Amino acid sequence: MLARAGLALTALGALVVLAVGLRASLLEAEATSAITKLRAGQGSPAEAERARDRLERAGELQPGSDALVREALVLLIGGRRAQAAALAERAVRREPENLEAWGVLYQATVGRNPRRAAEAARRGRALNPRAPGQAR
Repeated sequence: MLARAGLALTALGALVVLAVGLRASLLEAEATSAITKLRAGQGSPAEAERARDRLERAGELQPGSDALVREALVLLIGGRRAQAAALAERAVRREPENLEAWGVLYQATVGRNPRRAAEAARRGRALNPRAPGQAR
């Protein structure tokens, strides 16, 4: 009887983890759709804020920095470079091997903080030396 209760609790825990992961994935998918529109110049400021909200909620539900980097990208597209840089900094501290985070940090700091932009570019090249446009 005790073994069955333990198995039921384990199964319930697995279902909760799966449900949370699914919710986070759905939130990220909705935000990614909005990012595509924003990049094409078709999104509104309200859509950008909704995307940020979804990404913030997704980031609360799962580990890693993907949602944080995408939120920084939404800010960057919206011209809020200082805020984008702050989020990208959090992402690279959390995941120093995150190439996308270094790229967003570079874009957010170039022209504003040349030293940090150069460091972000260097780290990006180190992670992906064969990226298009990179010196070989």
